[in-house]
Amino acid sequence: MESKSKDDALIELCLKSLHRLARQGGGNSLQVSQLWKLTIKAAHKFNSHPSIASLEKYWIRMKGRRSDDARVFGQGDNPLDIFGDYVSQGEYPPPEILASVGWMINSYRLEHGEKSLDQVFTGQKHTKKNRSHAYKSHKNLYFSVFAEMLVKRPEDTQTAVAEDFITEHGCLAKEIDALDFLREYRRWRQTKPVRG
Repeated sequence: MESKSKDDALIELCLKSLHRLARQGGGNSLQVSQLWKLTIKAAHKFNSHPSIASLEKYWIRMKGRRSDDARVFGQGDNPLDIFGDYVSQGEYPPPEILASVGWMINSYRLEHGEKSLDQVFTGQKHTKKNRSHAYKSHKNLYFSVFAEMLVKRPEDTQTAVAEDFITEHGCLAKEIDALDFLREYRRWRQTKPVRG
């Protein structure tokens, strides 16, 4: 029985740390999602904290024997982007991603309007100079889709693909031509490892 209480206490300590990080705007990191993963797995293993343990239980039920293999993250480098990657691909996000995003949303609600979404999600106040997380996230998705389009059309020039992409998907800026778009894409690509 003493072991059970130690397990519960350890899980409780992890949950308090996760809650504190989320309230301070540090909930949107891969390290936090990894801590969530360990906490959720421990709660499931030790039959503790049923609401958290159930996330793992249903994940295992849905994914079966390959439940750990199915936790391969998308191209995102934080839980919000990973969540978006999974959902946009028609997949259920892993429990640690659901928990990370859920606790960030709850933290935002607990602030009663005192903090912006950017402050809760990234720990930084939104300014025009420091573009919002939403803008950066959209830009990552936008250029990732363009990179995939380039891979699917190797016979076409990048300019031709860019023109088609701008026509089909619109553009981040109000007015931009294919050459300016490609310059911005290349700058983005230097900061992101992508296929193609």
